[in-house]
Amino acid sequence: MCIMYGWMKFVEKAPERYDISMKIMTLGRLDKIKDMIADVVKPGDEILDIGCGTGTLALRCCKKGARVIGVDSSPEMLEQASKYAVEHGVTDRFKLIKDSMTQLRKHFEAESFDMAVATASLGEFPKSYLEYILRDCARILRKKGRLIIADEVRPEHPIARVLYKIGLVVFWIPQFVILRRVFYPIKDLAGIIESAGFEIEMKKTMPMSTLQVIFARKKEA
Repeated sequence: MCIMYGWMKFVEKAPERYDISMKIMTLGRLDKIKDMIADVVKPGDEILDIGCGTGTLALRCCKKGARVIGVDSSPEMLEQASKYAVEHGVTDRFKLIKDSMTQLRKHFEAESFDMAVATASLGEFPKSYLEYILRDCARILRKKGRLIIADEVRPEHPIARVLYKIGLVVFWIPQFVILRRVFYPIKDLAGIIESAGFEIEMKKTMPMSTLQVIFARKKEA
């Protein structure tokens, strides 16, 4: 539910509790998605992890032999990611950059990566920002480069959408009281990805969840 984003921001200042909190909030589904993503990683892949958080996805990819650059705007999250990299012995394959994911072109040349990934990090942005970020992903990916996005989406089935809206109303007040803002699910994530220059290869919504993972490939020029 969209309360996930509220909780993410609430625990961001205590990143040592972040991963446990996300496991509870998503009932372990986000970990399963990260395992799915890591399963397609090949040794030598160069990967950009957008909104990398504490780096749990990046670590999975590094252990498969990939080199990963993680971008995140939270110094607390990056500090925890750095600690994890040391603990897992992947500091030589995991680089961290503190910045907004809207600033990718400031750091990366065109066709710099084989893959770009983002998990539960895009839902706080309006559609115009998402379009900009994903177009930038297309720019920095090499020919046939892969984009994998997992995030909370607006339910497609009418009944599920009604139930979801009821949930939004229930959680609106506590979320706003804590954060002074409200987060919403992404509408038509697949459409936004396609319009940014990608072809959808697979779209999977996790059972009894609004978490969706999309595997896409950069379109041929």
